[in-house]
Amino acid sequence: MTGDEKLLSDWKPMKAVTMTKANGDRLTATAIGSAFSPGGQETATLAGVVYAPGLHKNMISVPKLIEKGLSLKMLKHKCIIESKRNLDLCT
Repeated sequence: MTGDEKLLSDWKPMKAVTMTKANGDRLTATAIGSAFSPGGQETATLAGVVYAPGLHKNMISVPKLIEKGLSLKMLKHKCIIESKRNLDLCT
């Protein structure tokens, strides 16, 4: 999920869905598309990324990454997402 529509390609409008953030604020998702992972040794496309105007940080579903066969390394100041070939997709 992102609040920056410039990160999305192939995006299209979707039926509006209202979500509640942890602090109680509400956001409405209005579009869905694909995004490319930033940096890393290999490029990955993230499909089904929802655009929610007003969201200030990008969010990713860890269960969905694991479902796709990816793995995560949780370090002190970052998380590294690795491909099935153990190449870094993004940090």
